[in-house]
Amino acid sequence: MALVAIILPTNSDATLIPDAYIVEYSDKQQGDSILSSLDGLTHPYHIRQTYASPVFNGLSLHLSAASRNSTSNNNGSITEAIDNIHPILAYLYAHPGVRRVYPVRNVPRPQWVDRKDINETSSLPYDNKLTQLKGMYDQMNLTGAGVTVGIIDSGVDYDHPAFGGFGPAHKIKFGHNFVDPANDDEHAGSHRLENDPYDLCPGNDGGHGTHVTGIVSGVDMSKNFSGIAPNVTIGAYRIFGCTGGAAEDVVIKAMEMAYEAGTTWLGSVRMIGVPFNMLRSFIGCDIINLSLSVESAWPENPMAVVADRLAQKGAIVVTVAGNQGGQGVFMQTSPGSGTRALTVGSMENTFRYDKVLHASVFPNQSYPYALSTSTENMPDGKMLGIVFDEEKHVVDGCSNSTLEQASAHDKILLLRRGSCSYDDKLEIAKQFGAAGVLFFDEEASKDNHEEPLLTKTSSGTIPSAGIANNDATKLIKHYRSNTMTDIILSFPSKPEKIPVNGPLRISDFSSTGPTYELGLKPTITGIGSDVFSTLPRHNNGGWGILSGTSMASPQVAGMAALMLEWYRRKGITKLDPVFLAELMQNHAMHIPYDGTPEHPLRQGGGFIQPMDALQSTVHVSPGYLSFNDTANMQNVHQLRITNGGNSKITLDLNNRVSQAILPFNGSTGYTPSEPSARDNTSVSLVFTPPRVEVQPGASINVQVTIHLPRNESTPWRYQMYGGFIEMSHKGSNKVDASVPYFGVLGSVQDLPLFDAGYPYLTSSSDTSYNSSDPFIFNVTAQEEVPKIVYRLLTATARADITVLDERNTMVGAIDGGPYTYLDRNNLQDDDKHSSIEWNGRIVDPHDTSNNNTESILIQPGTYRLHMRALRLLGDPQNVSSWQEWISSPIMVVN
Repeated sequence: MALVAIILPTNSDATLIPDAYIVEYSDKQQGDSILSSLDGLTHPYHIRQTYASPVFNGLSLHLSAASRNSTSNNNGSITEAIDNIHPILAYLYAHPGVRRVYPVRNVPRPQWVDRKDINETSSLPYDNKLTQLKGMYDQMNLTGAGVTVGIIDSGVDYDHPAFGGFGPAHKIKFGHNFVDPANDDEHAGSHRLENDPYDLCPGNDGGHGTHVTGIVSGVDMSKNFSGIAPNVTIGAYRIFGCTGGAAEDVVIKAMEMAYEAGTTWLGSVRMIGVPFNMLRSFIGCDIINLSLSVESAWPENPMAVVADRLAQKGAIVVTVAGNQGGQGVFMQTSPGSGTRALTVGSMENTFRYDKVLHASVFPNQSYPYALSTSTENMPDGKMLGIVFDEEKHVVDGCSNSTLEQASAHDKILLLRRGSCSYDDKLEIAKQFGAAGVLFFDEEASKDNHEEPLLTKTSSGTIPSAGIANNDATKLIKHYRSNTMTDIILSFPSKPEKIPVNGPLRISDFSSTGPTYELGLKPTITGIGSDVFSTLPRHNNGGWGILSGTSMASPQVAGMAALMLEWYRRKGITKLDPVFLAELMQNHAMHIPYDGTPEHPLRQGGGFIQPMDALQSTVHVSPGYLSFNDTANMQNVHQLRITNGGNSKITLDLNNRVSQAILPFNGSTGYTPSEPSARDNTSVSLVFTPPRVEVQPGASINVQVTIHLPRNESTPWRYQMYGGFIEMSHKGSNKVDASVPYFGVLGSVQDLPLFDAGYPYLTSSSDTSYNSSDPFIFNVTAQEEVPKIVYRLLTATARADITVLDERNTMVGAIDGGPYTYLDRNNLQDDDKHSSIEWNGRIVDPHDTSNNNTESILIQPGTYRLHMRALRLLGDPQNVSSWQEWISSPIMVVN
């Protein structure tokens, strides 16, 4: 019997769409029967989408309005509820031909992390030597010709010079427009037909799909601009309009449509006599890019499920890891949480465009700065003022006694980060007549000492900005040595191109894995920071620089197109996406972190190196190893090494460890650290054999055995250890292939689910109740209804809420449950906690699967709400795998 998937979003933009559901059939024949039965029901509904493909059979529908429990996060947005179960929904739950029912989420409109309005650049979007694109173009003559890439996004300005039009004679040959014409009429003044994916939205806050499409394939040599795969064919699917998000069922329909593009249908038979697998060699999008997401690290999310199945059928699905890098572990997103989805994290570019200041004493140097949150621009042509304390340190400006009128008046003060707030510093500086303030952090970590300090300030104060510690140090040193020379500061309005010095690094915004089922994500890394590409022509002249994993994903999609073209030249028309992901991970460049390789949960296999991947003769499968946690650990794995060359190879295996990720701060219990910290915890790996000889065309298995550090010497605090298994030619330091690995020291099932003080009972108007205060609930008037407020430290695959009478006997379950695949809460203001209201109705106490046809109003009496949640990786049949909470009394009256 089917079990409804109730998924509570943990992002205010990812709310559920009331009364909308995705229904998956067990097979197409069952679907025909179900549709016929629905036609015989008298209850109103309408079908939103239909699905009929080897990937997904089913439909999405919208039911007539029904009263619903309301489930919300603390900003008040409705996220899930069902009251009296709609007869059609009850019918679907009980039907043996229904495989699964999903509520429909709203997918938030994709956003970039940073934008710079620069429409002139003298360099390509990337360093083509670092990306290996120069070799792919010049030596291998690869351009993506013959490969089709589907882009599911906000549409595209296809009349941009970088694309040249739309239709069979152009690069962008086909597509679809899913946006409601009424929405476009309201916000854009007109609309396009269903087969026209043109982005017609006005203003400068859109253009996401045009930017993504340019990264994949745009070409405009007047700007010295070329996308990754300039000769691919593009299919554009416009799912985002000018405002708001897009429904999950629409995203899934676009995925199906991209996969099926060009398929000829004859009734219910597709090109009679031609096997489906043969069709896949010449129809449909070979690669589907989705630079979009909802925050869910569960592989069971419907978009993740469809992405995984598409990959099983041969489509290469490339998508984003997410932009929640500051929010700790388990912050991967869907559809990227799909097992076989090629999920892309972001690394920094080798250059960036920043606002810069110039100092008169250093005429040929530029210093990046970051305006404070309340500052629009800095005053130009002012003198720099620096004040030192008795210990010769630059003052922090937290005390009147540390400043002097002569050193501050009409100057831009340089102040170090200190014990008081930035607003306090600015108020004191203002009292001394300062024209502005530059802040720096002398305790910045080695990873941030070249980054401008980010500062949050209130409006109504003097202008301020942050600069890098390194740059502040240069100015201070010159000031000390040349006290008679004034330093005049200028702030040009146009950003400048700044080389990024030092080692490459993962972008701070790039989300950290793993999935909740301890799968490695991201898969691979691309450049997502400061990427120059196309925008709609009315938007900043048609060009701009954006940052986000949305920009890294199309880079990898374009590189996948070049790799696929290369294999097709060799006669391999269909490439297994899992093999391709392994190839990318085997031969990626490891991005460093503090002298070690960055953790695989931050970079996946590393930065994609497509030329190395194609030219190497070594292939290793699987592409990564997860040792799970200690309770579920598989301490022995097998790696299969294949020699695709013409001569024997001898490889030595080595364990290259990364710094471990610390998910929790010991001083704050099990609240996930945001962002996560690091330590030097590592594991030992034993390879059997440690050296292998592989004959041409042959494969050999290597056994990998893990040895954990002793808990006594290295206390297990859920450190997420990791690193790379490197394979090098005998006697050489050159790495021929590598495999990332990770695991967790500790049993994640022992992690608490509920934060201290949660759950608690309140009312719909947020009146608090302690354990002895009864909640008086007039179930007829419904003026104040009980509300459970909860905060999840750890995700749960299932939560149930039942009703207990005075003898602690369960009398029913509240409608709407069980709630499945809940993500953890975080420290962001809109996601610190979530809540569920109860309207006084219950369903059969022996069946919490929502297969009941109706609920009943509870009788007057005294009751308590009982919430239990399944611990991560827990066994639902084991009582100890659940964490429980019982509310204070609720006195139900009529």
